[in-house]
Amino acid sequence: MPAGQEVAVLLPLPVNRLGGVGPATAQRLHRAGIRTIGDLATASLPDLVDWFGHAHGGGCPYGFCQAARASFSTGLCW
Repeated sequence: MPAGQEVAVLLPLPVNRLGGVGPATAQRLHRAGIRTIGDLATASLPDLVDWFGHAHGGGCPYGFCQAARASFSTGLCW
């Protein structure tokens, strides 16, 4: 994959291609309308916590997640 094309390649992939997203999690995401990695990248943290609880997202400090999400959404690779 050419450098700089990572985001274009990753965003349309189905969420179950992410490590840790198995059939049950994929099904829950699909019910919420999230089918691709791009859909997941645009989901708000409050929605994700509402759907999955604090235990699944508690290991990532909110500021760090927001910074990573901003880098991802602007096309920069971290």
